[in-house]
Parts: sequence; structure tokens; C-alpha cells
Amino acid sequence: GWSLAELDPGSPGYILNSTITLTRSGWTLRSSLAPTNATIKAGGPLFGHMLRSSAGGYTIEYISFNGMVDYDSAGNPVAAGIAGDWRTQRNLCSAQGAHPGNLELFGNSITFRYNESTHSICGSGLGLSGSSLSIHNNYIAYNGRDKFHVEVGGAGFPCDISNDCAPWSDGITMLSCQNSSVTANVLVDNTDFQLLVGGGGGCDISYNQIYNGGKFAFAGLNVTDFNGGNHQGTQVHDNTITGAASDRLGSGRVVGSLFWPGGVQIPNAGTVRNNSVTGAKQNFVVSGVDAGWIHSNSFSSSQGTGAANSCPVYDFIAYEFGPALRLQPGASPVSYVAGTCMSKPAPSVSITSPAHGSSFPAFSPFTVTATASSGSGFPIAGYTIAYRVNGSNAVVASQQPSPSWSYSGLGPGHYDFTVYARDTAGNYWISSWVSIDLV
Repeated sequence: GWSLAELDPGSPGYILNSTITLTRSGWTLRSSLAPTNATIKAGGPLFGHMLRSSAGGYTIEYISFNGMVDYDSAGNPVAAGIAGDWRTQRNLCSAQGAHPGNLELFGNSITFRYNESTHSICGSGLGLSGSSLSIHNNYIAYNGRDKFHVEVGGAGFPCDISNDCAPWSDGITMLSCQNSSVTANVLVDNTDFQLLVGGGGGCDISYNQIYNGGKFAFAGLNVTDFNGGNHQGTQVHDNTITGAASDRLGSGRVVGSLFWPGGVQIPNAGTVRNNSVTGAKQNFVVSGVDAGWIHSNSFSSSQGTGAANSCPVYDFIAYEFGPALRLQPGASPVSYVAGTCMSKPAPSVSITSPAHGSSFPAFSPFTVTATASSGSGFPIAGYTIAYRVNGSNAVVASQQPSPSWSYSGLGPGHYDFTVYARDTAGNYWISSWVSIDLV
């Protein structure tokens, strides 16, 4: 076996007509003239990934992987918005029950850096699953064909949203992310979800730049459920998401999965903070999340029409979340029924005592009280309180009819409280968190 493989840069590069599957660890694949990239291209008849791995412990760097979906039969790029005919089976992604992207790297201790992955026929530009993954400083762009594309030439039926051919592609798809980092990557005009993180915990998803200006994407960055949806210990922060024109980005930042068909509840979204979103139809969506902490995110200039999705333009919306979620203030409450968003008449709820920042002696008795008013005309049916101590998992009490809770015997620590109110019609909302210290 080999421990180092170096590929020479140059044109046309290395063309693959069948998938290469890597089954051993302890090797590096790189350009012989780094930082100049070597090129690997998908051959016309390839229906599968260019590269797959079933073992970890390796490094790939300074390689450009080109899936060639936007190229014609002579290997030349076609006009923007038009799919070329180089990939002869490009319209068979859903028809054959497969979604072959460019790369599928499964395993632990994988380093993928300073690479490019572009122009996949569907699936994902970069599919990942494992622990101790280091994914940084890559350029992931133009993967898939968006729902507005024009099909020309070649074999197969026209492939677009009307016949469920699913010609779109994610940028980066992390089925499982355990104690890994995805940082400082640039994702441009990928056509399904730009970056998805499916669960695992202990990951750092940060300083990625996500941009849609030429092709449409359904969403920019999604904390979702591919692996149980438990993101406890994960930090998603300081990512920049931009929809540069109307109807180029459906939702900018999505925390949860219920907003999408077949979505499920996310048990813990980890911490989502200091992300910036502009120019999507819905800039920031919280949907189907039980727990986690969402704070200090910014969003502005939402835009779009019915061509992007069926929901109205919003900067920040929330739908189906639990009392253990620490939710950033300012969300508009909505309901999502039969694929359509509607404004929701949620209650207004706040904690009236103790005051934020109060201190009490440890183990002494104190009472938390709240007030709520209906937004729908239906009476408040009950209240639920949740608290965290020193940032740990929330302790959630049972629903009760009155908004008052007495505590005694709690030990020293920093405590955060929130109250969740629900009316008799099932509408609900959550208060801002109030913090106290027991000393």
C-alpha cells in the first residue's frame, strides 16, 4: 500500500468513469505542486460518487473534484442556469433510487482541507460521517441543478421539480458529526441545502461563508436530524449566510426539521450563536426543537416570492419548540400546516419575579412567578417552568394551572429560568430567560 499519493496539476486532469473506494487508513492524497490544485473529474458515463471511503485516518488536500454537471459533451461549461449533457445519466438520480454526489467520506480522523468540490449531478458535493473530522478551508460550489434550471440535450427525460427528479445537491452533508470541526469553508450556489449537520455532538461549525446569488438553494445552514438529532455540546457560530438576490435562498438558517416534509423533532440543537443571515425569504427558522440555546444571531433584508417557497417573508420565525429551549427574543410565532406558514396568535408570557440578576443564599426558599396573556382570545390552559444550573441540561417541570413555583434546597450555582404558556387552543410561547445566582 501507499502512504502518500501526489497528483500532478494540469488539464484536463484525471477523469474517473467509475467510483474509487478507499478501504484503508494512514495515507495522504494531495497535489504534487501544492498549493496549486490537481484536478479529478467525473467521466461522462459515471453514475456514482467519484470517491468513497469506508475507513478513516487519512488526509485529502489541494485537490479539485469536478462533477461536470454544468458541462457539455465536449467538456466545455454551458451558460448559467442550463444543465449540460456531459454526465449522460444526470437525470436518473431519483429514478434509480440513488443520489450520487461527488464525495462520500465515512470514517473517523479524516482531514479534508484546501480542496474544491463542484458541479455534482445530485446528492452532495461532500458527504461526511464520523468523529474527529477536520473539514476546513474548502471551496464547495455549484453542486446540482436548482429548481429553476433548463434541461438541454442528452438522454433522459427533462429533470426538474415538476417530476420529482431531484436534480439538486447539498454542498456539505454531515450525516454524523462527533467531536469534529467544519470551519472557514466557502459554499457558493449549491442547490439543495448548502450545509447540513445531522447530529452527534461536540462539533464546531464556524466561520463558514454561505452564498447564493446565481442558483437557488432551499436553505443555507440546517441543524437537523440524520443521527438522532442530538447536537448537545455542538457550537454553531459566526457563520455568514447571504441570499444576494430575490428567490435565491429559501430559508437562511434553519434549526430543526419540522419545517420540511417528513421532519422530526430535534432533541437538542446545541448552541447556535452569532450567525449572520441576510437576503433569504425566511432568514432564520426555528422548527421542531426540544432544547438548546439560540442567541445573538442577526438577520436582515429578508426577500423572496412564492417561487422560493409557500411561506411569507420573515426575518425570524419559530414553530414547535419545547420549554427547555433557550430561544433568542424577537421570533414571530407561526404554524406550519399542509406546507403553508401562517401567523399564529401566541400568548405573551414573562417572568415577574425574581428579577434578572438577583442573588439568594444557597438552599434558601424562593418563588418564581410569571404572567401571561392570550393572543387568541382562548384562555391560558397551563404553564411549564424549566431551569438550568450552570448551563447544564434543563430541568423541566410538569404543566400546572398557575404560574407560580416554590423552590428550596437548591445548592450553589447560576440558575436560568424560563416559563412556557399554552392556551386552550394549543397556542404557546416561551418567556425570556431570567438568571439568578444562589451563593
